[in-house]
Amino acid sequence: MTRADGRAGVLLRAAGIVTVGLCVGAAANVFSDPTLPFATPERAAVKDLIEWQLEVEGKQASLEDVYGAFQEGGATLIDARSSYAFSRGHIPGALSLPVSQYRASAESVLAGVPKDAPIITYCSGGSCQTSIQLANRLAEDGYTEVRAFYGGWGAWMGAGYQVREGASP
Repeated sequence: MTRADGRAGVLLRAAGIVTVGLCVGAAANVFSDPTLPFATPERAAVKDLIEWQLEVEGKQASLEDVYGAFQEGGATLIDARSSYAFSRGHIPGALSLPVSQYRASAESVLAGVPKDAPIITYCSGGSCQTSIQLANRLAEDGYTEVRAFYGGWGAWMGAGYQVREGASP
């Protein structure tokens, strides 16, 4: 056996190992939750990138999740928008905790909410990211089941779901 034959054998084995590794990784991705995309679009919208990151982190709440929580009480809904926006319209039963007033109001607003209770935050949707900021602050303060509804108030209204006006939940 020549030296070239030895190198070719090593390269062939290495290629085989890489191929097996790629196949195992692809198979693991198919069966994982959430799956990771094999390719990203050439120009991903900011909304898509944010929703993808929330999904990967396990913090994404869908419109269906929020509607289910509204109907069944499966999570505490928290509106991160301003008090004025909340009074103009909000998801019935949602608590108002503007992210800008978090330090001053969190303790009183969250008084009856256990640290391990499911919580879903929302804001206006679109380019608004205060729901994510609020979810991160809640997580930093020890709340363990926090997710953000990035579609927000715009998606809720767009679906034609029930709304409530005024300062009370």
